[in-house]
Amino acid sequence: MPILVKFPDGRQLVVHSFDYLIHRDDYNDIIYINCYNNQLRELPPLPEKLEELICYDNILTELPPLPSSLTHLCCFYNQLTELPELPDSLEGLICDYNKLTQIPKLSEYITHFCCCGNKLTILPELPDSLMVLNCSVNKLTRLPNLPTGLKRLDCSSNKGIELPFEFPDSLESLDCIGSQIKYLPPTLPDSLTHIDFYNNPIHDFIGEYFDGNYRQYLEARQFFLKIAVRKISDRFCELRWNPKYDLCQRVVNQTYDDLNNSA
Repeated sequence: MPILVKFPDGRQLVVHSFDYLIHRDDYNDIIYINCYNNQLRELPPLPEKLEELICYDNILTELPPLPSSLTHLCCFYNQLTELPELPDSLEGLICDYNKLTQIPKLSEYITHFCCCGNKLTILPELPDSLMVLNCSVNKLTRLPNLPTGLKRLDCSSNKGIELPFEFPDSLESLDCIGSQIKYLPPTLPDSLTHIDFYNNPIHDFIGEYFDGNYRQYLEARQFFLKIAVRKISDRFCELRWNPKYDLCQRVVNQTYDDLNNSA
């Protein structure tokens, strides 16, 4: 496939090799490079003013240092085992289907981050700017704190992942298919218009007992939790203060005092 580059003045150039490009006097003025599907094993030093790099569907095992001007990096379907330091200007990162085991610190301006199909066991801290996160098909067991403005989350196919106790009020779409999820958080945001948790134990349970209506399941869960908490509280008070339960009273009092002293 040819390589497409763009310049700040609107000029576009199509070439078949980086060898020609890197010897041009205006090489460092290039702001856009699209070199997808070229069987490339390596990239040359990148232009100093580059803003967007599209290099997916090659056989790259590493990337050169990224210029500080870069805003978008699309490098999925390669053989990358690590990424270079990400510039502070980066707004979009798509690094799906590589061999990554970790992700460098993300830019505080990033809005879209897709890293599915890697070998990640942990994600970096997610900036408040992030709106779209796709971390499916990895080895994650938990998620970091989710940004308050997150709109779309896909964490499917992470076996045994634990969902957060609560989601941001901004969330509109949630996919967690095939992740052995046994529960949903106590509440889900009203903004949520799409949710797919197919092929999970909790999906089968809700489908059988609540006709697939997860809102009814959450309402019932809250109701029974309140009853259970009230019963436990009543029983605790009775065991702690009723003289009929002298032995239980001593045990409960000691346990209560031990917990209180260790707090």
